[in-house]
Amino acid sequence: MARGRVAGGTLVLAAALFQLCQRTFVPGPAGERSPQLRPRAAGTSTVARQVNPADDAWGESIITLQSDSFKEVDRRNRRDVFTYQRWKEHRSTSRYFRNLATTFSSSFAKFIWVEVAASTFAAFCVWLYFEGLGVPARAIAGLATVPAAVLAMFPGHEPPSISALPFSVTVSVLSLLLVFRTNQSYGRWWEARKIWGSIVNKTRDLSRQALARIPEEDKHLRRPIVSLSLLFPRVLMFHLGAQDDEAKEILKGHLERHLVPDEAAKIMNATHKPMTLVGMLSEKWAQARVHPIERMKADNILTDFSDYYGMCERILKTPMPRVYTRFTSRFLSLWLLALPFALYGQTNPHFLIVPITALIAFFIFGISEVGIQIEEPFSILPLGPIGDGIEASCMEAYELHQKKAPVPTRQEMVSS
Repeated sequence: MARGRVAGGTLVLAAALFQLCQRTFVPGPAGERSPQLRPRAAGTSTVARQVNPADDAWGESIITLQSDSFKEVDRRNRRDVFTYQRWKEHRSTSRYFRNLATTFSSSFAKFIWVEVAASTFAAFCVWLYFEGLGVPARAIAGLATVPAAVLAMFPGHEPPSISALPFSVTVSVLSLLLVFRTNQSYGRWWEARKIWGSIVNKTRDLSRQALARIPEEDKHLRRPIVSLSLLFPRVLMFHLGAQDDEAKEILKGHLERHLVPDEAAKIMNATHKPMTLVGMLSEKWAQARVHPIERMKADNILTDFSDYYGMCERILKTPMPRVYTRFTSRFLSLWLLALPFALYGQTNPHFLIVPITALIAFFIFGISEVGIQIEEPFSILPLGPIGDGIEASCMEAYELHQKKAPVPTRQEMVSS
C-alpha cells in the first residue's frame, strides 16, 4: 500500500508540475489547435513544414519564457574577439575566484533557472509528501499557526527504500549523452569559425588581386570589386541571422555606404543575397581586361565564396537529430525528478534533498545548455567585428593604393 501511495504521488507530482509550467508560461486560452504551417523565412527553402501541435506545444511555450528572451539578447554579448589583454585575463589565476563568486548571478544561471526551479520544486514536494505538513508547520510555528484538522489532512508517509544504485548505473549513460552532445555542438561551432576564418582570408586576397592586377585603363572597376568583396561577410551574416527589420536596416546602411543605389537595391531585393553578390562580383571581373590566368585565380575565390555560404547553410539548416535532443531532455528530466526519492533516505536532515537536488540540477542542466547554446554558432560568433575588421583592412589597402604612383598600362609597357 505504501508503495502504491508513493507511485501515485509521483505521478500526481509530475503531472501537476508540468501542468503548472504550461499554464504559467503558455499565453492564450487552452484548447485544440489545428496543424499550422511554419512561415518561410527569406532565403530558406520554399517548402513549408507542417507543424504537429503535439510536438510543438512545449516549443511554443518555452519561446514565450522571459529566460529565453534573455538568452537571445545575451547571445549578442558573447561575441568575443580576444586580444592579448583579454587572453591575459582569461588565463589569470584569479579566474577561479571570479567565476566561483558569480556562479549563481551569472547570465548562464538565468538561462536554466526554469529547469532548476522545477527540479527544486519537485524535491520539495517529495520532502513534503514524506514528512507531512507537521514538520514545516512546526518550523514556522512562530510565524503562523496551522489547525490540527489541516495537519491531519496532510499526514506524513512512510518513505520508500529506494537504493541509489539505479542512479549510479544510469549516471554514466546520462554523462555519455551529455558529453556526446557537447562535443558535437563544439564541432559545429569550430567548423563555422574555420569557415569564417577562410572568408576573412579570401576576401582580403580578392581585394588585393583587384588592386594589383586590374590595369589602369580599368581602374574604375577597382573600387566596386573591393566594395563588393568587403560586403560579402555583411550579406552572409544577414543571410544566416534573424533577417528582421533591424538587421535589414543595418545591412542597407552598409550597402548604401559602399555601392551605388541601383546595386544596393539589387542586393536588398534579392532572395538569396550572398549568391546575388557573388554574381555581381563575377560580372565586374569579367569586365576587367586582365590576363586569363589572373581571371581564373579570381574566379576560384568566387567559387570558394559559393562553397562557404553553402557550408554555412548546411550548419544552419541541419541541427543535431531532434530525436536525440528530445530523448536526452526526457531522460535528464525524469532522472532529476526521481532523484529526490533516492536522496531522501541518504540525507539527514531530510530537507537537504531540496538544496542538493537544486545544485545537481544546476550543473547537469548547465552542461546540457552549453551544447544547446553553441549548436547554432552564427548568432554567437563575433561576425559583426569580423566584418568590421575586413572592411577596415580592405579600405585601408584601397586608400593606400590610391596614393601610389599610377601604374603604366599594358600598352605603355609594351610600347616602352
